[in-house]
Amino acid sequence: MTLPLFLDTSPAVSRRIVHLDLKGVPPTFPRLLDLLTLFKRMHFTAVMMEWEDCFPWTINTRLRAPYAYTPD
Repeated sequence: MTLPLFLDTSPAVSRRIVHLDLKGVPPTFPRLLDLLTLFKRMHFTAVMMEWEDCFPWTINTRLRAPYAYTPD
């Protein structure tokens, strides 16, 4: 269900930005893709993601949490 607030494709402001903070309980990768689809339907123009410990570090894997996304 889309909220009425997001039905207008010409928003009153030029940018609609959603902030995803992945710290704590990050969404699974399939759920993250579902969220991006939802944000598109809601006419968001940008997504700001805070990866923090979920970032798939490859240079120094000590920085990567056990539940971090993988490079794949």
